[in-house]
Amino acid sequence: MITYRQLAPSEANQLIALVRSSYGESYPYSLLYDSALLARKLEDQTLISSVAFNEDGQLIGHVGLCWHRLEDKTPDSMTAIVLEQYQRQGILAKLTRQMGQLIEGREIIGLHSYAVTTHTGSQKNGLQRGSFETGFLIPEFPATMAAKGIQSDCLGDKNPALTLYTPLTKPETRNCYVIASYRDAINEIYCRVGYSRIVLTSGHDKLPEISETIVDSDKRKGVERLEFKSIGKDWKTVSQHIREAAKASDHNAGYYIDIPVSQAAAIPLAQLLKSEQWCFGCILFERNNGDYLRMQYSKAKINRESLRLETAEAARLMHDVLDERKKTLKHPA
Repeated sequence: MITYRQLAPSEANQLIALVRSSYGESYPYSLLYDSALLARKLEDQTLISSVAFNEDGQLIGHVGLCWHRLEDKTPDSMTAIVLEQYQRQGILAKLTRQMGQLIEGREIIGLHSYAVTTHTGSQKNGLQRGSFETGFLIPEFPATMAAKGIQSDCLGDKNPALTLYTPLTKPETRNCYVIASYRDAINEIYCRVGYSRIVLTSGHDKLPEISETIVDSDKRKGVERLEFKSIGKDWKTVSQHIREAAKASDHNAGYYIDIPVSQAAAIPLAQLLKSEQWCFGCILFERNNGDYLRMQYSKAKINRESLRLETAEAARLMHDVLDERKKTLKHPA
């Protein structure tokens, strides 16, 4: 008999065991190998895990939602995992229905997800639940990522991700400040998702003296991220370390800078990054009371022919991002 419920903080190690049984040591998120961090996120409800146990008390299936901040309205949808011997028994569907009950009462506008591009399975799953393509992240997954029972031939330095977004409700209309060269592409993303946004290519903010930022990294992915919660007058100085690290990096590293496009100062920040060989990554919706533009830097060599994209729009995003990078980096994709 299989039982379904929410994972408790004290059971974090069982989730790690499930991940190892399916991915070994190749899963790209360090969170799912760190019992202390997992327990903290389960405790503070920035991770909600819908899980299934067999009659022996073994964790056999997991569906999760992960928030960067408790107040964010668009969590990340984590990769669903069901042990191979229990697949095709309706467990995933039951886990998903249970998740709906677990998050009842929380304000969720939509869900972000990150689909591998070396096979189309996770892309198809996202599109079937009403997701839209919102970007292409070159360094998101390591080339060594592999799941049991899934063929995933990565012939480059990295296993890029197609970013997907599932809108659940419509948020308020917002102004979004972007550089002119990104305006049409970002407008198209907003139109596909069905969100009302006024996309502007100029504007002026009264900036605070000091930026408010978050810096984090994931060693398993090989990615470092700088997020501007708010852009201050010191934004060039604040971003200097990660910009210099990116320039000096090798093909295994990757860097993201998340820019709040609710501020007009997003425009000169993005212009500076673009001049330093950073390129478009994706749009992240409704985080910290606004949308973010994620820009990325990676020298990873990517074999386009090895990538598997489910839709023409996904292929267009992939080519646009890699073409933009090719114009500036010495390592063509």
